[in-house]
Amino acid sequence: MERVLANKKQYTRDLAMQIVKNGSNEEKSELAIALGFDCMDYGFAQSMCIELLKMEDEIIRGNAVIGLAHIARRFKKLDKRIVKPYLLRELRENVGCRDLIVEAINDINMHLDWNIANRKQISNIRRLHEELF
Repeated sequence: MERVLANKKQYTRDLAMQIVKNGSNEEKSELAIALGFDCMDYGFAQSMCIELLKMEDEIIRGNAVIGLAHIARRFKKLDKRIVKPYLLRELRENVGCRDLIVEAINDINMHLDWNIANRKQISNIRRLHEELF
């Protein structure tokens, strides 16, 4: 019996745009990670992750941040003026995925030599959240 580790779905630009527009939450969540791993067009991958960061579902948004971290690792670039506000918003507001978002931001910082949301800022956000809830 042949061992299969994963069935990898191939995303074309048209399919990716269709999923962002009309796909299920599960499809959008998968797309966010797949773009980070596989898309050869840095600009398209980043723009699709930004579109996914505009969704209501926190899992989709969390996966979009992870997708951006993979884009940073692979291409060694992201458009900071576009990406940073979304990263900071997710860090503040996406409680369900916060630990993954912190790790993704740390990865982005490492690969791009950025300093978004340093440890003190992350601590302050966690403390504020704990006080509120």
